[in-house]
Amino acid sequence: MFGLNRAEVIGRLGADVIVNHLTSGSRVANMSIGTDESYIDRNSGKREERTEWHRVVTFQPGLMDMLEKFLHVSLIRVRRQNLSDRKGLDLRE
Repeated sequence: MFGLNRAEVIGRLGADVIVNHLTSGSRVANMSIGTDESYIDRNSGKREERTEWHRVVTFQPGLMDMLEKFLHVSLIRVRRQNLSDRKGLDLRE
């Protein structure tokens, strides 16, 4: 039997991608993706909204160049990655 081992985060980019240079000479890209949830509170009957932030980090050079060039604040993005795979991610609109 095949299992599904993937997480997807669909949300808005909270800030422009930050690329830092490490002492080893390599680079790392950091970004935050916010996901919104709204629900009606059982006690008050009012609509409540909550935002959860997900930190995304990648070390892939080609992906970092693409992220710097095309990702900007508030754009909707999708993050797909196997749960056990810590090497990289795939972003698609």
